[in-house]
Amino acid sequence: MRGHEHSTNTNELSGTVHGFVVQAGSVHGGIHVSGGGAREEVPPPWQLPPSVRITDRADELRALEAHRGRATEDGHPTLAAVSGLGGVGKTAVALAWLHTLRPHFPGGQLYADLGAQAPDGPADPGEVVARFLRAHWEGWRRAITPRDWPCSSGPPPPSRSGATPSGTPGR
Repeated sequence: MRGHEHSTNTNELSGTVHGFVVQAGSVHGGIHVSGGGAREEVPPPWQLPPSVRITDRADELRALEAHRGRATEDGHPTLAAVSGLGGVGKTAVALAWLHTLRPHFPGGQLYADLGAQAPDGPADPGEVVARFLRAHWEGWRRAITPRDWPCSSGPPPPSRSGATPSGTPGR
């Protein structure tokens, strides 16, 4: 700075800066800093595959909803298992029910096909969890600034594939 070549004060800034930085030795009067517009609205992750038409499953759907209702009344989360032989429509019933629950989960719904019958074997649990975390991170990285991140290690890295796993509802 001009006129301060022999000053003993130091004024350093290192690292990556996102947003405003004000460095001052002496301030007289008020400083007002205003940012840009509001933060980008980030849609929650909706990963459920599309629901398909099912028939003759009203009893099963009522049973699942009654189970959820009891758990909710008791203040517990809902865990439901749908079992049966391969090809009888377990996934279709579960998806039909889960699609009706969307209003109860404004933060989104995550989905993973665990691939129990896949030719190359079941999905790796670590990769499933990583996909879930990336789904949320894709939205968070657009909605928060680095100073908002709650830990010193910083946010997680982006997806290795670069793809956003969250889908558009109903498509």
